[in-house]
Amino acid sequence: MALIAVIVVAVTIGKPLSYLNCAALSKEGGNTDAWVSSVGYNMGKVDYYVWAGADSTTCYETKAIWGLSIALCLLFAFSSIVSVCLWKRQKMAASMARKSIEG
Repeated sequence: MALIAVIVVAVTIGKPLSYLNCAALSKEGGNTDAWVSSVGYNMGKVDYYVWAGADSTTCYETKAIWGLSIALCLLFAFSSIVSVCLWKRQKMAASMARKSIEG
């Protein structure tokens, strides 16, 4: 359930963030015109420009956090799969030990 929630959040936040053009922003900040025009109509009702700021460094940091949340989803899914496999292996080993004791 937690994996599904993290995936939904990463996809919901990631759609508008993928359209951001961080290179169009100024390096020292303060020039929001280029940034707002790069986002344009893709923002909808959520104001992501408040999160990304008006400079390219903050925009790249926001995209990096989004990328790390995707990596977190992948690692969480991998650890879930591995834990299920280990649980089945342990269960199988316990049943084999009972059979050898009974036989």
